[in-house]
Amino acid sequence: MTETSFLIWKYRFYENRIEIIRNFFFEKCMSVSTQRIECASINSNIILSAFKRCNLTVISSSNAFTLLGIPKSFAEKLCKGFTKSGNERTKVRVTNKELLKKSLLQTRVIWYFVLLVAVWALAILFGNKYLTPETTEQIRDYAFRKTLVFSALIMSLALPQAIIWLWAITGGVLVQFIKYYRYTATRNKDAICFEYGILTQRKIYIPVERIAIAEYSQTPLMQLFGCGLLRIYAVGYNAFFMKSDTILPFVTNSKIEKVISVLLPEFSLKNLERGKRTLCYFLLHWTMLIPLIPLALSPFFGYGWIIVALIFWAVLLLNALLLYKNSQMCYTKDITYISNGGYFHKSTLIRNSMMESVSSYGTTAKKRRGFVNFSVRVFGKTGRSIRVKNVDVEMSENYQVPKR
Repeated sequence: MTETSFLIWKYRFYENRIEIIRNFFFEKCMSVSTQRIECASINSNIILSAFKRCNLTVISSSNAFTLLGIPKSFAEKLCKGFTKSGNERTKVRVTNKELLKKSLLQTRVIWYFVLLVAVWALAILFGNKYLTPETTEQIRDYAFRKTLVFSALIMSLALPQAIIWLWAITGGVLVQFIKYYRYTATRNKDAICFEYGILTQRKIYIPVERIAIAEYSQTPLMQLFGCGLLRIYAVGYNAFFMKSDTILPFVTNSKIEKVISVLLPEFSLKNLERGKRTLCYFLLHWTMLIPLIPLALSPFFGYGWIIVALIFWAVLLLNALLLYKNSQMCYTKDITYISNGGYFHKSTLIRNSMMESVSSYGTTAKKRRGFVNFSVRVFGKTGRSIRVKNVDVEMSENYQVPKR
């Protein structure tokens, strides 16, 4: 038995359990079985690091417990004992150049640009009334007044623009560097360790046998530049503690297979059996009826609504084509691959042994044509299912939940 304390907390470590004791007016003791611990996270900051201490978060399938201010060396030894890791095997690092590219390709950058355009549009709209010539015929005076007004507009927009760009830099580039600086993912014999951070350092240990899902997600900008984010979800996944941590923050499309083979060789992308696809059921959707509303309004409120309807149809058609391009389901004996999404794309690799249930649904007409929608429920992604549209019905009928 080993004992350590921090302020009002006292911790006792046994071979099979951890006792958490809080003594503040009333004493409360909680016992956590080490056999039920599935993931562990070591969090530290500048103050705790100065005293060689850290906060240890241990996560079970239903709860999370945080041990405050325990010795850092002891926490690392404890985490390695949970994961039963062997000698260090492989590493994947994220460079500063990749972090910079990731911060610039975030979806929020689009909103910063839209905000800048909106500020300029409003300024020009309300300032346009000052740009009309008055009762003078001298072009020189009008041009001079026009120059003065535009100069005033630019000066008045300087402060909002400075604030927006400062917000973009601090909220994008700077935050990414502080959070993910020196990001390293290390694969040991039985576990993966993620380590990153400057002001707050984090080290997360996840047993490989607990990992249920590997997910590669891309925003519209990331699809354009051929990169994305690689997340993993483990059994006992807790959205509050683990969602933003179990992530490789930048991977290019050309390296994703290599990264998976290094960190997650169990999720092999080889020998995938692909199903059939059809475009018609992506086009035959109720959203295609939305443009009929502005089309019906055009005889009463002007033919400009026809242009609005055409724009709606163009966007919906582009979305259907992107969904058809990205939507796919493949599987092998051990792994199921589901690809989804148009503008926001996700490719999900699922370990078959972690599946809880599968289901298929759709209209009878679609089923007669040989297609259904397919859904997989996975352990560790609480209350959610992974779905894919228009799957080959023969593939879905032959699919069964593997035995654990």
